[in-house]
Amino acid sequence: MQVTNQEVVLTIRKVNPLYTIIYFMVPVLVFAVAAVIGINYDLIGTAAVVSFFGPVVFAVLWYWIGNPLLFKLRRKKFERELDAMGFVRSYTFYGSSTITVIDEQNANVALLFRFHPFRPYIFPAARVKKAWTDDGRMGKGFMEGSSQVSFIMAIGRKKIRVYTFRSNRRFTMNSDQILTGISKADVVVEILKNAHDRSLEYGHNEKYE
Repeated sequence: MQVTNQEVVLTIRKVNPLYTIIYFMVPVLVFAVAAVIGINYDLIGTAAVVSFFGPVVFAVLWYWIGNPLLFKLRRKKFERELDAMGFVRSYTFYGSSTITVIDEQNANVALLFRFHPFRPYIFPAARVKKAWTDDGRMGKGFMEGSSQVSFIMAIGRKKIRVYTFRSNRRFTMNSDQILTGISKADVVVEILKNAHDRSLEYGHNEKYE
């Protein structure tokens, strides 16, 4: 399957505003409805407990299970669609918020974003003008370390960051977590470069920096 530049939407959007608003507002609306019911009906006992804790439980399930589950279902459909199109899934990296699929044979790249799950992007690898690893290094001396590692793709004027490791604590640069994250990022960057070079052979004219 060959994807041409004419078939690609120029602007890649990681976030769908409407989807994101709905995602964050649904639990708020549930809280509001529960509050109105509680006030108007003067609930007591078990009913009052349910009206208070019910929305809390719903919000937790919605934020921690709902969106990840939807993203997982969309990922599976996304992969089936790629297979049906003849997209050769040579390498796939499953990031927490971005899925990156590379077709080395036909020199194509496909992306699916967690907060834009209904709009996959498929384009020639030549459009990835540059790709590099960011080890997230911060601090100096004994304070030097990182809490996140990623690879970054420059697609036109857009930079897409995909995390290969992320934590709420800092690790030393020679820790297994950071080194593994760097290794994963380096692999993707190298595959992207190879796909980019092959894409040039197919007549796409983007220059890799």
